[in-house]
Parts: sequence; structure tokens; C-alpha cells
Amino acid sequence: MNVYDFDKTVFRRESSFLFYRFCAGRHPRLWLRLPLIGLWALFAALKLCSMKRFKEVFHGYLRSLRDREALLEAFWDRHEKEIPLWLPPLLPQGGLVISASPEFLIEGLCRRLGLEHMGTRMDPRSGRITGENCRGGEKPRRFRERYPEAEVTAFYSDSLADTPMALLAGKAWLVKGDALSPWPKG
Repeated sequence: MNVYDFDKTVFRRESSFLFYRFCAGRHPRLWLRLPLIGLWALFAALKLCSMKRFKEVFHGYLRSLRDREALLEAFWDRHEKEIPLWLPPLLPQGGLVISASPEFLIEGLCRRLGLEHMGTRMDPRSGRITGENCRGGEKPRRFRERYPEAEVTAFYSDSLADTPMALLAGKAWLVKGDALSPWPKG
């Protein structure tokens, strides 16, 4: 099975902030949250709060959206073509996207590409996370929970933070835009 990270791997950009910008473009009052988001980003950078808590604060804007499903579809209508050149030849093989991004957000593009998905479990109405942020060592744990016997043929990610998942793969690739290079040893 091919396994992929999402942001800056299957999707060329960082989806969570891009979706926030997309929503704020349609609901300008959401821009008023930027100082709060910036403050909590600083807290996370200084390790004064967990990344999970920061993500919950960041995604708190979801509570004010009444047209969330329509926004998600419109977002992917606009951005679905933002995939790297190396990906389309692999799509007929199927595979799994495993991401720290919220499941409700990545689902739309994964469905369009014919890929299964798992990500951070987040309530799309409140931004609250159930369980752990699906990052680092949480990715292989969640993978094995769902696919206890599956073999990871190849893994693709832009981030060395995904080394725990890369170690499960027969072959791992580091992604930089349209370029793939073998996963660094050590």
C-alpha cells in the first residue's frame, strides 16, 4: 500500500490555513480572529501550550460557520488541481493519506483522488480534537490500529517529523514540490 502525508505532499500547500483564508474571504468577520491565532501560535512555538490546544483554538472559527459543507466543496472545487506532478501516475494504485490535518478537511480532496484517508479527528462544528493530533509517532500507531497486517510499500512526505511512519515503509520518499528524493538515512 502506498501511504502519503497530505500538506505539502499530496496537496501542494498547507490546507488548514488556506481553508481559514478561504472562509474568511466569504465571512470577513473571521479576520478578527487573527490576533488570537497569532498569540496562540506564539504560545505553541514557546511550548507554553500543546500543538493540539493550538489547533483547537485555531479551528474555533468553525463554530461560526453555518455553510461549512458548501464551503468545503467550493474550497476543493477551487484547489483540487494543486497536486504535485509525481502523484497522478500513482493514483491508479490507490493508497492512504495519513495527516495531522483534520479529517473533515482532507476528506474532500482524498475522495476526488480516490485515496483513503485518516487525519486528526476533529469535530467540524467546534474544532475540538478527539484523541491525539495525528502527527509523528501517532501516525504509525493509527495506521496499525486500522491496518494491523498491511505492508507499506512506499511512503511520501515533506517532513522529517514523519520518520516514524517512513520506518514502516519498504521505500520512503522525501517530497519537495514536484521532486522526490530517497528518505535520509539515520
